[in-house]
This record gives sequence, structure tokens and C-alpha cells, in this order.
Amino acid sequence: MKPNYDTHRFDAIVRYNAIPHDLLKNSESILDIGASDGKGQMYSKYVEIFRSSKYTGIEVFEERANEARKNGLHIIQENFLEYTSDKLYDVVMAHEIIAHIKEENWQVFFDKMMELTKPGGSIILTTIIDQDENTYDPEGLDHWQQHVTFNINLDKIKKYFPTAKEKKIRSWFHFRTLEESFIWASLRWINRIIKRHPYVSKWLLPAKENAIYIIVKE
Repeated sequence: MKPNYDTHRFDAIVRYNAIPHDLLKNSESILDIGASDGKGQMYSKYVEIFRSSKYTGIEVFEERANEARKNGLHIIQENFLEYTSDKLYDVVMAHEIIAHIKEENWQVFFDKMMELTKPGGSIILTTIIDQDENTYDPEGLDHWQQHVTFNINLDKIKKYFPTAKEKKIRSWFHFRTLEESFIWASLRWINRIIKRHPYVSKWLLPAKENAIYIIVKE
């Protein structure tokens, strides 16, 4: 059975699933920056949390915001840097966002995340790590999916968040997902290998390595 999401949404599911369970379970308020169409949340193991009143998503593109609402998520369509709130959040997260922001603008983005996070709350960042600009292939990506910052790793994150903790995420660990048949999963991964790893030496790693960074606001 073919699930109703594409390759990019599959990556999103993996990143959402990597969040520590207790971090979301024990939070009363969650802010998700760049919530997209909601499919990553909808097919993740935390779907009930994301569909609850504790979750708020921010999405700048109207079409995606409307789709996320259809998926049962509370979404505000707005540019995150222009977003204001009377309350602070226990968790403020941005999944696969910082690679799309020039590093020279990271400080403004991170300051805004800190501004909206409760003392003792957590900031969560996920991203592709150690991606080389010389081997990056943007073919077929929409304009908002272009990467502009490369070689992201823990050292680079610690320039802005010295206490950041890193956990590696290997997408191949989640070979099959909700409602997905073995045959469809196999075909999808063959497609990923061909598109994303053109060299034989990389065939054993059918997905880019991702990382989740967790920062606790003091």
C-alpha cells in the first residue's frame, strides 16, 4: 500500500519521531516552526500530541498551512520572525529549517526562538548534517526547499548554543512506516539510492545523515 506522502514527508516523519518522548509528553505548549503540510506530524508516532491543544504550528505558505489544517493541526500562517505571542512555549522546534537560512541570519532566527521559549524549556533543531555544497543537487526541489547553508554540525551549532546536545538520526533505521508495504518501501529506497547517492561507494547509506539538537533555555 502506498502511503499518502512523498519522500520529503518521509524525512519529516523520521525527524519528528526522533524527538524524546518525555520532552513532548511533559510539555504543555509546543511551537513548531515551518510546520509545512502536516504530513510529517500526521504520520509520526506523536500524532495525538500534535493534534492536541498544546500544539501550534507556524507555516508561511498558504497552501501548505491550509493542508496542515485539513490534517487536524492548529496552524498560524505567518512569517515566524513576525510572529508574536502573549505566552511562552515549553518546546520550540524547527525541523529542516536552518539549512534554508543563510548562516549570517541564524542569530536573528535563534534569538526569536529563545524569545518564545520558557525558562527551562527546550529548543529543538533537526537538519541534514555535513552536507557538502559541491555535491548538493537541488534538481527537482521547489524554490523554498533550496539549501543555502552547508556543512552543519555540532561545532557550528555550538557557536550559537554552547550547551547543545546532538543525537544522530539515520533514516534507513526507519525502513518502513505507517501503512507502508514492504514492496513499496523497497521501491522507495531504491529510488532514494539512485537519486541521492550516485556513487557505488555510498549505496550502503541510502539516506543522508540527519541530527537532532536539543538546547535547554536557562
